[in-house]
Amino acid sequence: AQINPHFIFNTLNTGLFFISENRNKEAYEHISSFSELLRSYIKSARNKYIPLAEEMDNLENYIKLQQQRFEDKFSYRISADESIHTETTLIPSLLLQPFVENAIQHGLLNSDKAGHLSIKFISANQGNEIICIIDDNGVGREQSARINSENPDKPDSYGNTLIADLVKLVNTDGH
Repeated sequence: AQINPHFIFNTLNTGLFFISENRNKEAYEHISSFSELLRSYIKSARNKYIPLAEEMDNLENYIKLQQQRFEDKFSYRISADESIHTETTLIPSLLLQPFVENAIQHGLLNSDKAGHLSIKFISANQGNEIICIIDDNGVGREQSARINSENPDKPDSYGNTLIADLVKLVNTDGH
């Protein structure tokens, strides 16, 4: 498991900003969320699969950190069908965060309007499959690519490579 170094750097800088502005409660909440997220990443890195409820908590912590960094530029909602037993349903660990990161970085943050991120887990195939839909009202892939190509200082994204590596790893297990 790898965490984007830019995310770590930016998260720590946001905490420092809150401290420098004497926003101690926000700094405490921000650093606590980051600590909890790191702890869950370490735990998840040891397990190939985690309960969906745990992944939903991980995503919520990640999104809250991004919201604080970008001063609530977007809202979000994470939901699961009531028929899904989120405590016992296992999914590959650390699979979804890079997709959520892409939605925020490339969709929502490039938009001038108030953004919204929706993450839905839907039961399919008589409960034998789970579909995850990550949706945002951002600028879209084409405009995001155009914006990013105009910014030569933007760091390279390696989220898609990490996702492909994780999918290969999960598929070699035969599940």
